[in-house]
Amino acid sequence: MKSNPTIKILIGYHKPSVLFKSNLLVPVQGGRAIAEQASKDGTLQESALRWLLNNTIGDDSGENMSVANRYINEMSIIYWGWKNYQKLNNPDYMGFMQYAKHMVINPYMEIPARPWLPHAEMYICDVDWYKKQENLSEKWLKAGMRGYDIICPESYDVAYTGSANCKLRLEVLAPGYGGQVFNIMSQYIRKHQPEMIPYLKELETGSVHYPLNCFIMKKDLFFSYCNFVFDVLKAVMKKTDFSQANIRQQRAPAYLSELLTSMFIRSCDKKYRIKKCKTVVLVPPASATKPIPRELKDALFYQNLKWQYLRCRLLAHLTWGKKKQHYVYKKNQLRQRVRCVNAWIK
Repeated sequence: MKSNPTIKILIGYHKPSVLFKSNLLVPVQGGRAIAEQASKDGTLQESALRWLLNNTIGDDSGENMSVANRYINEMSIIYWGWKNYQKLNNPDYMGFMQYAKHMVINPYMEIPARPWLPHAEMYICDVDWYKKQENLSEKWLKAGMRGYDIICPESYDVAYTGSANCKLRLEVLAPGYGGQVFNIMSQYIRKHQPEMIPYLKELETGSVHYPLNCFIMKKDLFFSYCNFVFDVLKAVMKKTDFSQANIRQQRAPAYLSELLTSMFIRSCDKKYRIKKCKTVVLVPPASATKPIPRELKDALFYQNLKWQYLRCRLLAHLTWGKKKQHYVYKKNQLRQRVRCVNAWIK
């Protein structure tokens, strides 16, 4: 590693938020080419568009995939960084983090014990408190990269959310399209990227993956990563008909991209030095200090989950044919989720 390596980390934005900007941190608006179109958060007001124009650069210059942002989300920013690398002064390391989800680089930062997901190394924290920790300062970023080729989040087991494997989790996130894009991805990798088949099989049968599409990588690894991920994503986009999809379903390729990122990192496990970090999810001070009491939130969620399970269990007995198969499948999924949430509450 160079004694003074250059690092650029793209910070993805799609709406106004706390600005993270420095010589190393580059705020980028995802989907600027279609910014006036509705996203999962609705339609941006003129004041929000103005904030983004004044505080971020767009992913719509040079070679880009900005118009596909509603389908691939933050990947349009990563693609822009790849294809416009020289505009970023050709750094030795390239990274990506979301505006409200950051990897913990500062080893002395005291992380709040408020998990974002059950049994996850992802924690909710007050954004004002977080800014004082200087987690993404030049000092900590350069110290954190020393001796490593890749920094990524800790892996997560989606079984704690009730999905038996990553493929089923994808279908939960994008109903009707998650399984479809996964199958297209699987077929394409088996035909065109056979070296990735072992890591694909891990996701088909296993429930552990690296989440969030956050990372910092050496330049050559970043380019290899982009070649792999966007080769597959473009094939998936080309072969999937989204004409009847709603906004949530349109995001199926974006959810899929997390699994592609996970596959690439797994393929590097034995060849490169990888550092795995905890992650913080940044929220406004009021959200961090005045949450809904956990006991109440968990109780309501758990009771609703049990009611859904009992309903599907009853309907599995009262229906026949395809309907029966559907309710048996949902009943088994919900039973697993009830067990996971019950274990989490305890």
